[in-house]
Amino acid sequence: MNFRKLNALVSFIAGALSFYALYLCVMGENGPDFTVFRMFEVISMAYAGLYYIGNSVFLIKRKKGVFIPFLRYSVFITVTGWCLYGMIFLNSYYHLFSATFQNGVQWFRYAAAAVLLEWVTSEKGHFWKQFTWAGMLPVSVYAITGTVMRFMGHGLDIADHCYPFMDVTLLGPEIAVPMLLLVLVEFYVYAKLWIGIDQTLRKRKNRATH
Repeated sequence: MNFRKLNALVSFIAGALSFYALYLCVMGENGPDFTVFRMFEVISMAYAGLYYIGNSVFLIKRKKGVFIPFLRYSVFITVTGWCLYGMIFLNSYYHLFSATFQNGVQWFRYAAAAVLLEWVTSEKGHFWKQFTWAGMLPVSVYAITGTVMRFMGHGLDIADHCYPFMDVTLLGPEIAVPMLLLVLVEFYVYAKLWIGIDQTLRKRKNRATH
């Protein structure tokens, strides 16, 4: 199996795992619950599932290149970045939800591992510095919107719970706003880091082939 076919297979697995995680979260323990789409994990599952299934088809049909580079970068940063953030900061938060939802989050982490493996097996050099906004946009829009809505008394919370850094009513603006900014800065650094890694590997490969 050549790397192109392996890349297509891993991409399909990443998409399939994302959709399975999405299924677990939506179905829940008492039937379908579409309010879970307020959770950024669930939005990310759908985002990754759609992209990586489409990417697997592209890789089979095309001999080189990647499927919509800026979108690929956006999905990669969103999925791997949020899963990493969840594992470090949100484990106690997930315990507020059903066992089925927690299981879905766990399967989404498997999907994130497949997303990372897809990058390992793919062409390098498609993460460009001008794509930084694409990696930041999903998290930024969600976090800012959720914080503002929570402040206005609405929010994107599920079962009276929202992400800790967005809980303006509990923390107060003087704490919640700096926490929100910190999360966005962390994602900015994470996004720039992967651009540097991807471009460095591309340059090394180019030097090796000359």
